[in-house]
Amino acid sequence: MNQEEIRAAAKVMQAFADGKVIQYRHRFKQNSWTSASMSAFEVLGWDFINYEYRIKPEPPKPRSFWIVEWASSSSSTWTRVRVCPNWESAQHTLSSCWNRNADPRRVYRAVELREVLP
Repeated sequence: MNQEEIRAAAKVMQAFADGKVIQYRHRFKQNSWTSASMSAFEVLGWDFINYEYRIKPEPPKPRSFWIVEWASSSSSTWTRVRVCPNWESAQHTLSSCWNRNADPRRVYRAVELREVLP
């Protein structure tokens, strides 16, 4: 093992000692990653020659954002005004739209959209 491989191995072993989930796969077969249990390491130990190890990646977090829309009260068609990253930004957009365009014939709304992950 070279120094870079030793550093990577130490990082994985430290993560395992810290309680993180470790995954492994055969180095030459390139099969899918398998989560290792504590007993697997107690029985088999570490084999950095034949196996690759990694810290199990965290699943991605779903994103959400807000769309602020307006429409004439006589129309059912909504027109997008702005996409906002959070509720505070959507509130600011709503208040600034209302203050700038204080038209009783307009209707405003903020809609939260959330990403759906598999």
